[in-house]
This record gives sequence, structure tokens and C-alpha cells, in this order.
Amino acid sequence: MISFWYTILYVADVKQTLDFYEQVFWFERKFITDEADYWELVSGTTTLAFASIELGKSHDTSMSENSKQHAVLPFEIAFTTNEVEKYFQKALDRWAISVVTPEQKP
Repeated sequence: MISFWYTILYVADVKQTLDFYEQVFWFERKFITDEADYWELVSGTTTLAFASIELGKSHDTSMSENSKQHAVLPFEIAFTTNEVEKYFQKALDRWAISVVTPEQKP
């Protein structure tokens, strides 16, 4: 079995983004790192999170930033399962490209 666990949007200003979601959609803050570069909102069974572009770049990926010439919203979608290798290989067998190797996270 596989479950949709969370989505992380990488943004230039994490606090400003969280303020927006709190004020517009009334989501409450669930978790904030000591560095305030990663915040989660209480949004039901799936976590909606925001992280700084710098934090995203530290994960050894080739993340792009938004600009007037190149609009892109870096994001991460996470799934949780006890059968990581099975689903990872299934994705690769279809059309997915591995950007980073799956790893266990807290």
C-alpha cells in the first residue's frame, strides 16, 4: 500500500507564504524548524509544507528559481510506504527519472 504523505512548495519567502495561507484559508501552523526555513500547516491527512529555496538546493538537486524569464515553482511530492524499492522501481520502469535516491526521513 502507498499513501500520499505531503507536498512541499519551495518559495522565496516562507513566512510571507505561510501568513498568506493562514489568513486566506485559515490553516494553522503545525511545525516550524529552528531556522524557520521549513514550515508545515495543519491541512487534514496530507501535510502542506513550505520551504526556502536555499533549503531545497541543499538537498543535492538542481532546483531552479522563479524569474520573469523562467517561471517555475519548485515542489516536492512525498509518498509513504513500507515497499519503497518496489514503488521506486515501478516509477522508473514507466517514465520517471530519478533525481535523488529514496531515503528514510523522520
